[in-house]
Amino acid sequence: MSGPAELGSVAERRRGYCDALVKGGIDRTAAQPAGTHRAFWPSDARLLAAPHPPTAAFVASDYIALGMLSAAETHGIRVPYDLSCVASKTSGSAVSAAAADTIRSPVERLAETGVDLLFDRLAGTAGPAKTTVLPVELIVRESAGPPGTLTRGS
Repeated sequence: MSGPAELGSVAERRRGYCDALVKGGIDRTAAQPAGTHRAFWPSDARLLAAPHPPTAAFVASDYIALGMLSAAETHGIRVPYDLSCVASKTSGSAVSAAAADTIRSPVERLAETGVDLLFDRLAGTAGPAKTTVLPVELIVRESAGPPGTLTRGS
């Protein structure tokens, strides 16, 4: 589940996600809702109420993860036994309280890099456009694990 398709970061996450699915031999078909975690509720519910609900979700933000985790609880889906959920950004304590695994971006380094690039552009020393990729960190909490062997409701 991702955010607005016009954002470059969303396109890059989507590309990485699809590449990983192909590498794992998994169908690339995925839902593409947009909005805050409350706007994701109908889509989450539809996905999680399916006869064969997903066993994993990689979502674009902590708020989307919060919506996914809420929908899972509503449908009796146990996290992480029946469903693993990993968020792509940390935005505060909303999901930390839910113990969601998260991909943390280096926010300070992102800001520093952006400011440096801006000052280079203003000074006329920027040169041609370039892409800068910064490392991320997986924060392991309690929302991801191997798919469970128990059936729903067990």
